[in-house]
Amino acid sequence: MNRKAIVLLIFLISVTFCKAQKILKGKISAGMTTESVEGIMIEASSGDMAFTNTDGNFSIHYQPNDTVSFFISGKLTNKLSADSLAKIQNLIISLQLIRNKPMRTGKITYFNQNLDTTTFNNVTVTAKNYHADSLARRNEYKEAFNYTKPKLKFGEDWGPTYINVGKLAETLNKKKKKRHTILKNNLLREEKEDYVDNRFNRSFVQKYLEQNITDEKLQDFMRKYRPKYEDIVGMSDLELIDYIRINYKQYQENSE
Repeated sequence: MNRKAIVLLIFLISVTFCKAQKILKGKISAGMTTESVEGIMIEASSGDMAFTNTDGNFSIHYQPNDTVSFFISGKLTNKLSADSLAKIQNLIISLQLIRNKPMRTGKITYFNQNLDTTTFNNVTVTAKNYHADSLARRNEYKEAFNYTKPKLKFGEDWGPTYINVGKLAETLNKKKKKRHTILKNNLLREEKEDYVDNRFNRSFVQKYLEQNITDEKLQDFMRKYRPKYEDIVGMSDLELIDYIRINYKQYQENSE
């Protein structure tokens, strides 16, 4: 197989992949609430990722039979069919649906601007309502997720006689998905740490200790008794206050 034929073959493979990919555009709406809809992470099972802007708008590439996952503050909240979403014109998804949270009617619906609705199954799982203030870092990750396919260059002396088309396509796709996975894992880890920082902060801890404490002692206490994300995400504010007071007593006893 000569060089021109190989270049043409790779071009045809790229065209085939591009045709297989589709674009899902929509908006996440907070409805009558004042919750932020910016920075919600959306991931297609084929590998592409996107974030909602300040208005909740998003655009993401997907392939047939893809599942679209939604992450709020680094936590997976729901998965929906990309093909089902794509059938809705002027797609607007309620934040309640993204949170996998039932409405008063016991059902969750998609809403579009034509007032048509598509009703989904009853949902009994509820998610905690929280929002971590980390939009600046997410904007930085948006740049990282702007994936550009690498250009193939051929040297003067390059002239293979055989190419495995399926293997080439598989390799290119694996490399792309690996980069997305690494970035996603880093983002989710930072989102969890940021969530703990937002709730277990100096002013909150000092306020509910209800006693004077030096900055050095406060910093030492918060370092030693910093809660894990898996623990704090399930705590209400009252439970967190109890956690702080109980553990501070233990901290004092251990310091004596």
